[in-house]
Amino acid sequence: MSPRDAMENFQGLMEMCLGNNNPHAHYIQVYMSTSTRRTVLKVWIT
Repeated sequence: MSPRDAMENFQGLMEMCLGNNNPHAHYIQVYMSTSTRRTVLKVWIT
């Protein structure tokens, strides 16, 4: 997965969670490590 694809997926996730006014999706973090060329998406939903 390329970083661009990951960002597109992340934005879709943001729209899905926040667009639906989901109060439980309170913390979403994107961490992109260019040194290892890996993209990690972390989502906490409680």
